[in-house]
Amino acid sequence: MSEFSSKGPAQHIGLVATGGTISMRQEQVGSAPEPVLSGANLVGMLDEGARVGDVELKVYEPHQIPSEDLSFSLLVNLAKSIRTAIEENDAVIVTHGTDTMEDAAFFIAETLDNPDVLFTGSMLPADHPEYDGISNLTASFIFAHSGERMGTGICMNRYVLPAWSARKIDTAALDAFNIREGTAVARILDGEIERISARPTANWTAALPELDDRDPIVPILAVGVGTSPDAFQAARSIAKGIVIEATGTGSVPSTMKKAIIETASEIPVVVTTRCANGPTLAHDVYPNKWDELLDSGVHFENHLDSYKARTRLILSIALGRDYEAFRVAPI
Repeated sequence: MSEFSSKGPAQHIGLVATGGTISMRQEQVGSAPEPVLSGANLVGMLDEGARVGDVELKVYEPHQIPSEDLSFSLLVNLAKSIRTAIEENDAVIVTHGTDTMEDAAFFIAETLDNPDVLFTGSMLPADHPEYDGISNLTASFIFAHSGERMGTGICMNRYVLPAWSARKIDTAALDAFNIREGTAVARILDGEIERISARPTANWTAALPELDDRDPIVPILAVGVGTSPDAFQAARSIAKGIVIEATGTGSVPSTMKKAIIETASEIPVVVTTRCANGPTLAHDVYPNKWDELLDSGVHFENHLDSYKARTRLILSIALGRDYEAFRVAPI
């Protein structure tokens, strides 16, 4: 089957509602917005453009939280709900808070082998005059109804972005999401779906372990000017693995190499870059620069940011697997 092929128009759509800003409004004057709108409430706010009347809709609500409260145990339960929704429907949409939407979408892509699932949400709560939740949910229904095979993606501001590369890059803008690498999968232009890239394929983890919120402990250590090598000793005393968000091209100070090598002899170490784009191993610019670390067993992650690398490392540890750097095509 072509990666650009369609499954045909969806007759059954599952909506997995998890709370987040798209479901929030003030319950009392002067109070903070709360996630109170159910999946059914959100569907009831859609207009004819979403074509909800053309499909049989089933709503699933595994939890209803502000997304900053997301945990790995909740992610496991969400994955199970999504897996059920996939089995029972032709297409699946997940409404989610934007603060951790990229984490949740990548977790689903990793554990469920990149299923055709669209995450969407809102930058503004439902009682805000510029509420964008309904336009984002409408676009998600248009994409879902089409049957386009897009893999797991984030649908915001009329674009579908691949889960492995999507990032929230702005705290407030309506177009807050962009990609670290590659291209968008599709967009809505003049009311029509324009396909931009093929459905991504990668060496997904493709397994769902049982996770609680205590183990495994995997911190992200950001390396900057003056970071002490002692930070590694402190981290490895409790950590099952560590992600190093290194400077520039993935460079680390020479004073830290010994500590990193010692850490890699005890627990898995993954190195990423703090740069928004580009590979961690810039061999064409700095040949052999990382040889010493590579020989010690340090893993260099070229495609994922530090947070997604952390998720991948946690899954690897939980499944008893060695960490394998993420590989994706097309990009």
